[in-house]
Amino acid sequence: MSSTVRESILKSIRGGEDLAGQNFSGVNLSEANLDGAKLTATDWTKANLREASLRFAILTDADLSGADLSNANLFGADMRFVNFQGTVLTGADMAGADLLGAKNLPRDVGSYESTPETSRGISGGEEERSSLDGQRRCSGCEGYVAEEANFCQECGMPVSKSP
Repeated sequence: MSSTVRESILKSIRGGEDLAGQNFSGVNLSEANLDGAKLTATDWTKANLREASLRFAILTDADLSGADLSNANLFGADMRFVNFQGTVLTGADMAGADLLGAKNLPRDVGSYESTPETSRGISGGEEERSSLDGQRRCSGCEGYVAEEANFCQECGMPVSKSP
């Protein structure tokens, strides 16, 4: 990708332009500042977003399949229903990110030793784990369960509400 394409994308984002539905497949925006960007339903397949800052960005329904988000700052990002199939999230800061309905999120995201375990699920008494943003995870498919939900948004399995 040429530097003029990169600059064009960054200029649009800095200008507050809504880039919903755009195709950014394969772009290299490593170390870019995309804070607060409006990127609903965008395609980031195999994009390079290493060390990019996406704080409070709106990525609802985005496709991050195969994207590299190593050491990216995703603090407070709206990542509801994002597809994370094959996404590299090593060292990514996802604190406060909304991951409701996230698909194919790697199992190790949000499973740090300091994260407390939450209530037990209804079926089989298996434990649900909490995520970085305090959301519960389904014991069946590891999908995210909203705070007030009594079922998993990914597989539909019933779960108990948090105490």
